[in-house]
Amino acid sequence: MRLTVKQLKNRDPGSGMAVIDRKALQEIDVSSGDFVAIKGRDGGRAVARVWPSDTGDAGRGIIRIDGQLRQAANVSIDDRVEVEKTEVEPADRVTVALPQSLRIRGDLGSHLREHLADQAVTAGQTVAFPIGFGMFSARSGRRIPLTVVDTQPSGTVVIQSSTDIEIADRTAQEVSV
Repeated sequence: MRLTVKQLKNRDPGSGMAVIDRKALQEIDVSSGDFVAIKGRDGGRAVARVWPSDTGDAGRGIIRIDGQLRQAANVSIDDRVEVEKTEVEPADRVTVALPQSLRIRGDLGSHLREHLADQAVTAGQTVAFPIGFGMFSARSGRRIPLTVVDTQPSGTVVIQSSTDIEIADRTAQEVSV
């Protein structure tokens, strides 16, 4: 099904969420919490968990996604995308690379798992991770880009509470070269 991209409003950026009107959800044969593949320009592709829109979008053929998903799908606001149901396997392990300028001590894996829980990720994808301390981390608006280096199993997977998150020994810049 072809839908028009609009900005995701009143949600956390980087949530991996696509908001679609109920009529389109029925036509695609998906329910709240299912995953869809969003195909954009030049091979751009993103996978998102779907939620129904409010009544203001009903019947308008709109998909609301954040900038991170738009970038992965290689689309902009008001572009048309192809949306279809997709299956996503649970992740056993996900390896991410940090930006070159960032050094972390301690176990970042549990924080990443908590932030990325229930999100679909694919090797090569960049995900935004909020930085800050305690209750201020989500509200600071500051995010660092993390590159997904590898997933087990391969392909698009969903991060769960049992997923092992590893930090690569190479930086994101070294991985992408």
